[in-house]
Amino acid sequence: MSILRTPLDAVRSVDNPYIAVIDVILVAYIIYRLLLLVRGTRAVQLLKGVAIVVVLVWLTGWLQLETLHWLARQALLPGIIAFIIIFQPELRIALERIGRGRFFGRFAGLSQTRTRVVNEALRAIAELQRHQAGALIVFERQTGLENYATTGQAIHGFASEALVASVFFPNSPLHDGAIIIRGDEMIAAGCVLPLSDRPSLTATTGMRHRAAAGLTERTDAVALVLSEETGKISLSVGGELSPQLAAAEAKERLLDLLTPAR
Repeated sequence: MSILRTPLDAVRSVDNPYIAVIDVILVAYIIYRLLLLVRGTRAVQLLKGVAIVVVLVWLTGWLQLETLHWLARQALLPGIIAFIIIFQPELRIALERIGRGRFFGRFAGLSQTRTRVVNEALRAIAELQRHQAGALIVFERQTGLENYATTGQAIHGFASEALVASVFFPNSPLHDGAIIIRGDEMIAAGCVLPLSDRPSLTATTGMRHRAAAGLTERTDAVALVLSEETGKISLSVGGELSPQLAAAEAKERLLDLLTPAR
């Protein structure tokens, strides 16, 4: 008798069916959280490749194509090793999130962090308005933004009013790009974001606004935009732009979008 057991065998051997259901739900939830972590990062394409190889291994085994099955099995292990080596930064971030308690969901402690960082960002916006400067601030939510962070300069500092404002002051080397905030940390500045080509955007829509809409079309991030020309605040979620918001309204909407529900 083989001593090797599949996960399905383990579920069948559990006397209590409720334990089996909980086990399956927990595994599904962990897989779901892992997919959210890699979504929007370079890891997605390699994961697709590994998934295709896994399906090929199963299919060739079921069809008893021995030679092709052997070749597919030989390709599987190097693919997993390549994933670990190439995407070490993403894996490190995932482990950091687990250590901070951010992997398994949203907690009340994160609410204070989001409130503080929103206050700092809006104070920086007020300072930039006085200097007639523009800004593009991206708040990461569930979707990973590592792909976009790597296009800019790594910062990894607390997203304070002074730091945010200093990035966007005129003639700053990074003022033309976006900053990305994860939690209360500015992870990168001067980032290049994809531009939206929505027909609903007029010809007068600025590049910062198009970049904000383009990123939020592709991810669940929230983008805060300050127009250099008009000094007006806009907010972009899901590819939709809400223009000309008052500071109080922008703060209320940001807190609603970013603060975890209790």
